[in-house]
Amino acid sequence: MITFTTRQTSASQHVLEVTIDSQRVEEAYRTAFQERRKHLKIKGFRKGNVPEPIARKHLKDSLLANRVVNLLVPPAYKEALKQSALSPLGKPDWELKQNERGKDLIFEATLHVMPILEIEGYRGYKLTLPRIEISDDRVEQILYQKRQGVSRYLDRPKDHKAALGDFAFIDYTSTHNGKPLPHASVKNFLLEMQNEKFLPGFVDALVGAEAGEERVFQLTLPLNYAEKSLAGETVEFTVKIHQLKERRVPEMDDNFAKTYSKFQTIKELKETVKANLLKQERQKQEEEATHEIVRTLVAKIDTAEVPLQLQDGHAGLALRNHTRNLEKQGLTMEQYLAKRGISSEHFREELGLTGLVEGRLEIFYRSIASAEGIQVLKKEVDQAIAGQAQSAGVTTEALKAQMLKEDTYKLLAYRILIQKVRHKLFELADIEYLDVDKLESPKVSKPKAASKKKAKSASKKKSKPASKPKTAAKKKAKAGSKAVKKKKAASKKKVKAKSKTTPKKKSVSKKKAKPASKPKATNKKSKAKAKTTTKKKAAAKKKSTPKPKPVTKTKVKSKSKASKKKSKARNSKKSQ
Repeated sequence: MITFTTRQTSASQHVLEVTIDSQRVEEAYRTAFQERRKHLKIKGFRKGNVPEPIARKHLKDSLLANRVVNLLVPPAYKEALKQSALSPLGKPDWELKQNERGKDLIFEATLHVMPILEIEGYRGYKLTLPRIEISDDRVEQILYQKRQGVSRYLDRPKDHKAALGDFAFIDYTSTHNGKPLPHASVKNFLLEMQNEKFLPGFVDALVGAEAGEERVFQLTLPLNYAEKSLAGETVEFTVKIHQLKERRVPEMDDNFAKTYSKFQTIKELKETVKANLLKQERQKQEEEATHEIVRTLVAKIDTAEVPLQLQDGHAGLALRNHTRNLEKQGLTMEQYLAKRGISSEHFREELGLTGLVEGRLEIFYRSIASAEGIQVLKKEVDQAIAGQAQSAGVTTEALKAQMLKEDTYKLLAYRILIQKVRHKLFELADIEYLDVDKLESPKVSKPKAASKKKAKSASKKKSKPASKPKTAAKKKAKAGSKAVKKKKAASKKKVKAKSKTTPKKKSVSKKKAKPASKPKATNKKSKAKAKTTTKKKAAAKKKSTPKPKPVTKTKVKSKSKASKKKSKARNSKKSQ
């Protein structure tokens, strides 16, 4: 008899403590003793015939303990797993807690399981989707293609000359610089006489030809020709026309519906085609919308929630699938890695990343399935196997046996579970259906508004730095010329007072005052000298002040007199 307890240490880890009663332990020791006794060799006795008392002296309990554990633990672990309904990922970590003869055997199995998380946000997930409508033109297009597929080809009259729209059975060969081109000799080719159906100029060169006629002509291949070495080159074609035919397409009427479908009228056929198209578009829309839901919600699952065993399991599955595909291509793993130019360590990292992505997805799907009570029945898996067996041309029993052997039966059940969960997510979403024009207009207008705002903010940012240097320059100019302006204003007042009767001198003094003030604002050394010695300052002004061309010599002299009077006035102020 066994008993067990379980405790959960994390979302993906459980500890299973199993106790095996002492009676079963004693039976295991006896079994282990008899097994070892059969192979015991002692001098004087044949192998396997050593008396039990003597054998017990040689086979101590310490020699039997490992065998006892192997006899008891695996079946007890399987029984406890079955009763606990736990599904471990890989092998557990074992720890013997008690293993003495005459006592209960106690062991702990730390096992990793699929974490079942609480996924938020999938119920009422808001989606805005276009309302699907199937137009009559699309139905007509589908039926047109079907009519083309069942059309008949009828012979043209013997004297008929090839024209656009005909169909011609031809043989042709091609040469370049007198040498035949590889793969350019074709027999019994059905050519539709339309310019866009073949090389430019090829069909035009055959217009007017009769059945049985042979034509030789040259064409310059287009620059975007598939074979780059022949692009833009001149090629000579020899074409033999065997037959000319016309295609008869059946009319789209009730007779067409009766002949090529199970319906009696063209109306019923159109309605069925429209319903099938609507179903296909809705399935496509559901797939795309569900992909958005899954992508958004899976991103919220922390990768730390993915157990290493789950990641390794998916990485191993990816490796097996990859190896199988390489075998079909006739490549080895070494050849594949050399072709990609990567090392085996780099490839293992790629597999690890794949395992992490797929592991997180499986946690998501199984968590939703647990919350919504979604299960996959055995008969559903068997039905899927039967469908695959029919497609592969094998029996259902043979395919099922192979899948159980390769451990892909569970993988098929998981894929069925994914489809069920994705369909449930779409059902639980809060979907608003809008007409296509209403759905697209916000998407078009929002980026424009955003771009305008960005443009405005960018222009503001660009204009601000441009204005700062100007204001800074103004401040510096103002701060640097305050003293000069004061002195300039004082000198102007004095000049005005003394030259009221001579307006010409007044205008000259204004003109001369401006250039005289520039050296004061720009040359700090001249300012310092002007403060200490007024005579040196006056001399510096005369040297630095340019002589205007319109000013005569007498006016320049009057200027020197005015500057002398200014310096005398400044000296008198300082002395006071």
